[in-house]
Amino acid sequence: MLTKEQLDAAGIAVSDTLCADAALEWLDENTVLDVHDLESLPSAAKLFITKFCQAQQIRPGVASESIEGLSQSFTTGSDMAALIWDMANALLPQYLKRRVRFVQAAEKWR
Repeated sequence: MLTKEQLDAAGIAVSDTLCADAALEWLDENTVLDVHDLESLPSAAKLFITKFCQAQQIRPGVASESIEGLSQSFTTGSDMAALIWDMANALLPQYLKRRVRFVQAAEKWR
């Protein structure tokens, strides 16, 4: 598990080390980045970790607001996986692994 000092030294502004660990696991699984050397991560990856942790604070549900007799309602954070992929596509498109995997017909029977 990471320490606050390791995150600070790498320039990652996150107070929750457990959340940062989860973000690094996501990056390790879904990108070609080497997440074991925090200081060599590109700035976009460090920003992704910060935004990943901020997204974990979003509570799903319906939000609404009213101003001068007008109102609007919308859903918030209903699909966390889609939100995280959207952030990754926006920040790290060149590092993402393909989400589609091809399996040879002969291989699927083994």
